[in-house]
Amino acid sequence: MRLALTWLLFISFNISAFAQQFTVSGKVIDDVGKPVPFASVYIQNTTQGASANSEGEYAINLKPGKYVLQYKAVGYMHTDQPVLQSLRCLSLTRVRRHRYR
Repeated sequence: MRLALTWLLFISFNISAFAQQFTVSGKVIDDVGKPVPFASVYIQNTTQGASANSEGEYAINLKPGKYVLQYKAVGYMHTDQPVLQSLRCLSLTRVRRHRYR
């Protein structure tokens, strides 16, 4: 009985901890709508982030709160986008190419 109670407590704790996170996902595209493969997506002022796949898609698990996502890719300008917990899917994030003189 004690083992079952301990196991139930462990499972309910893990479920509640998991329920307090949400996933932000999206696709990084350039100014003409093409995916930006392997772009870096960071949470501002943290070390947390993810890399987009070859189609520019990414997903990051976050705790509730306000965040600013930073998008970086070689040859593209740095882009910031605020995120709230209610906005779980950022379908298209446009990044602009650097203009070299």
